[in-house]
Order: sequence, then C-alpha cells, then structure tokens
Amino acid sequence: MGRIRITLALVGLGLGSLISPSRAADRDVLEERRRIDTYRSNYISYSTSDVNRSTQDGHLKVQTSITSEAVHWEGISLNISYTMLALWDIFQESSPFREYDHNPEAFVTVRHPWWYCKAVRAGWMHQSNGQVEGPTNRSWDRVFVEPIFVRLLKAPLYDVEVYPRLWSVWGMAPQNQRIAVVNDFSGHFGGNLTVVVNHNVGQRNVGRYVIEVGKAYRLLELHLNTLPASNHYATFIQIFGGKGESEVNFDRETISLSVGISLITEPFQ
Repeated sequence: MGRIRITLALVGLGLGSLISPSRAADRDVLEERRRIDTYRSNYISYSTSDVNRSTQDGHLKVQTSITSEAVHWEGISLNISYTMLALWDIFQESSPFREYDHNPEAFVTVRHPWWYCKAVRAGWMHQSNGQVEGPTNRSWDRVFVEPIFVRLLKAPLYDVEVYPRLWSVWGMAPQNQRIAVVNDFSGHFGGNLTVVVNHNVGQRNVGRYVIEVGKAYRLLELHLNTLPASNHYATFIQIFGGKGESEVNFDRETISLSVGISLITEPFQ
C-alpha cells in the first residue's frame, strides 16, 4: 500500500563508469524488482484502552509492515509481506513486552486495469502471537482475494482507494471449535477505505485517513503531516472499537485510543 521505498542497490566508487548501458539498464530493472515498500501502516504510539482500567496505565503500540515483489512477469507479481504488532508495557515494572503478533502474507498481484479496479490480489496469510500450544496460543491461516479500487473521487486534491477483502479461515486445531470461534468474530469480509489529501497538485500529501471495518471491529486512522520540515513522518491518531485488536484478546471487546508518529505513505501505484 505504501510507496516509501528502500532500494537494494549495488553502489561502488567509480563503478558506474565500468558498466555498459545495457548492463546498467538490467541493473536498474533488478533494483526496481528488489525494492521493499511499506504495506500497512507503520507507527509507534502511546495507547490506552478499557483493557487497562485495572492498572490505569497505557502501553506503547508499535506496528511495522513491509512488502516486496519476489517475482514479476508482465503485470503479474508474487509478493511477500510481513506485519508485526507489538504491545509494550513500558510503564510496568521491568517494562515487559506483553505481546507480539505476527502476520506474514504471500499473494499474487494481477495488474490489469478495469474501470476503477487497478489490480487484484489473491493469496494466503497467517496470524499468530508466536506462542507454543497452550491457553495463550493464537494461530490461524486464511486464504483471501482483494480487488484494489483507486481514484474513485475525481478531484485534484484527493485520492480515494478502496480495498475490499474476502477470506476463509482454515488450518487450525481442533478444527471445528477454533474455526467456529474465529469465524464468529471475524466473518468472511472486511474492507479498507483510504483518503489521501494533497496540499496542491503535484505536491506532498498532508493527510491520510483510513477507515477499516470487519464483522466485529471498526478502526479509524489519521495520518496528519503536521510535523515541521518532514516529508516522511506524520502525526498518528488511531481509534479502535470491537474485537480482534490483539491475538490474545481476539474475542474480547475493546475500545482504544492511540497517539504517536507514523510513516507517510502514498496511494497505490
């Protein structure tokens, strides 16, 4: 989703003069394929919720999310992504990390524009808190399909993106009981609507507003480019309500507010 790129480049002193134009072009293509982009939101924030009422303390909520093209061929690519959400009880004694949630994905992206649909993703995703089998273990897999709709609002200062996603849960044990519980709170459909506000045509974006919905939760994120002299970081505000904010408490109702800093991302390209 994001377009902040980390280019894996081979750079050496005086190397450019030793590379022929054709080899340089091949190198540029290879570098483009190897880029790593931001995927979902990347942020660090202070978060407080009704789960913390017993301690009256908040915690740090940190999310890192990246993606990369592993293979590309004529508008079709195989993408690998990884998202990690960490909850850090920094104000507790010894400042323990309460939870790490891992979400790797592998999916095929088909770029074949039709109407406002620019691409379609289909693949597999895994969700886990990394715990071994036991009462705190949370782990399941999903297969999904996700069309990507862009530029739905024809305005020079706004870009609107919609990411509806259909999925099916599988790969849990014991199958019947766990799948029934997860399907009950997550359903089989979710979506993400993103509005990017630009300062002027061709200039930096000054705001990114994300509304994400599922069967049992609602999430609102505001990324506001209010930080002075920064084109890469934004003021971050997130409001979450419902179930599934973390893997351990996936079936518990939660209302939380998070405030911090996020990376600025651009519309889907």
